[in-house]
Amino acid sequence: MSRFRLASLTLSLGLVASAACADDGDWGPPPPDATTPRTAAPAAQLGRPVVAAPADPLVQPANYDAVYRGQAPDAQPLPVGPGEPIAQPRDYQRPMVGGPFPGPTMAPQGPFMPAQDCDDCGCHPLAWLFHADGCGCGGGESCGGGACDGCGDCGCCDTSRFYISAEYLLWWAKGDPLPPLVTAGSPGDLLVPGISAGALGLPGTTILFGNSDANAGGQSGARIMAGWWFGDQHCLGIEGGGFVFGRQTDDFTATSFGSPLLARPFFNVLTGTQDVEFVAEPGNPAVTGVAARPPLVGTVSASASSSFWGAEANLRTNLWCGPNCDLDLIGGYRYLGLDDKLSVGESLQAFNVATPFVFSGTDSFQTTNRFNGGQIGLKGEWHFGRWSLDGKTIIALGDMSERVDINGFKVVNGVGSAGDLLTQVGTNIGVHQRNRFAWSPEVGLNLGYQITDHCRFFVGYDFLYVSDVVRAGNQVNLNVNPLPLAGVAGGPTQPAFVFHPTDFWAQGVNFGLQFRY
Repeated sequence: MSRFRLASLTLSLGLVASAACADDGDWGPPPPDATTPRTAAPAAQLGRPVVAAPADPLVQPANYDAVYRGQAPDAQPLPVGPGEPIAQPRDYQRPMVGGPFPGPTMAPQGPFMPAQDCDDCGCHPLAWLFHADGCGCGGGESCGGGACDGCGDCGCCDTSRFYISAEYLLWWAKGDPLPPLVTAGSPGDLLVPGISAGALGLPGTTILFGNSDANAGGQSGARIMAGWWFGDQHCLGIEGGGFVFGRQTDDFTATSFGSPLLARPFFNVLTGTQDVEFVAEPGNPAVTGVAARPPLVGTVSASASSSFWGAEANLRTNLWCGPNCDLDLIGGYRYLGLDDKLSVGESLQAFNVATPFVFSGTDSFQTTNRFNGGQIGLKGEWHFGRWSLDGKTIIALGDMSERVDINGFKVVNGVGSAGDLLTQVGTNIGVHQRNRFAWSPEVGLNLGYQITDHCRFFVGYDFLYVSDVVRAGNQVNLNVNPLPLAGVAGGPTQPAFVFHPTDFWAQGVNFGLQFRY
């Protein structure tokens, strides 16, 4: 009985002590001494954990060793669920200025802005070429120390869309190489047996026309170019234009009543010597080894003309842009035309002869060159204040269509026939055509000054080259069989025709105005 009463008393004391602790509101250990005040436990709250004030001696910082996932030697990757591949590590860059969300964005893999900029610029048509996953206007990744969210937004690029320029051209071109076509001879050579006065190589012979490049001087022309960008960021645009030079002509005319002696030189394939066709000479009596000749009065004229022009149409895209410079890639179509025409004619008559002799004739050589090909190149511009420096380098590859038209006609005492001295039926008269591969590079450099916000004046230099053309002077063959001139058949088939190609270049200065909007 006494043992049962003792157990009941012990249980009663425990319940009383528990109730006292519950009323106190403090579940922690008792304070060190009776004078230390009790501190209520912090009230529970949602949100981030709040660290208790370090002055509270009841709160001691926990000291646990850091635990890292997967550091155990036998750690294994988590299983991959269906359709949820393990993400690969990704590189990050600084946030884009003006981006819709804070935080990092993917770094571009090429010279273009990331995919988030597509709304501003649109996908770049050449992104595949530079392994770029995103879009954008070009590699202006920074602008004034910040990220470039579209070239137009931070001023990295010129945001004008339309541009047009008009230029005055003053160029020099490679001339048409002419053989000796008209000579003046010494009358004393008429009395020397075995030679022809006025023939090439004689001390008394002077070349009056030919043996030089025709139309090699400066010539005036004009060029117009216009283009349109499909967006302010210059992702893609089109441009086109052309240039033209006026026909340039070298003319020559000489008339003589016998003195000075005028002649048209050639190489006689029958005798193997230099020979001439007389246009005007004083005549001479018969002497030993030299036949008598009546005086001749005549006029000889020659004309060489050239014209040159071209056109192009391109697609244009920006490759790189910055606060003061940009670089564009262009590609498209180029057309070039080069025409030459050469004619030599004479009219003469003999005096003091029983039988009248009146003669006139003309030799004509005309060449046309037409280039059609594709081209690719770069255009860049650098700004410093109102001044600018822009340049281009382009190469075109394609087909050159070459054509040579040779004609001749003569009239003897009112009777006409085909052919003259350097043109004959069955040898070279006719139309001769062929196609050849050709290439044409062009370089240019301009220095400009911005007059107004939309208008710029510039002056520059251009060089254009064409690898394969035919020129009229090169198609003249001075090897002649003189028998057909006298109406006699037979002899070598000369002058024969053979294509003689050459190259061509044009270079010079240009002055122009450009308008942008």
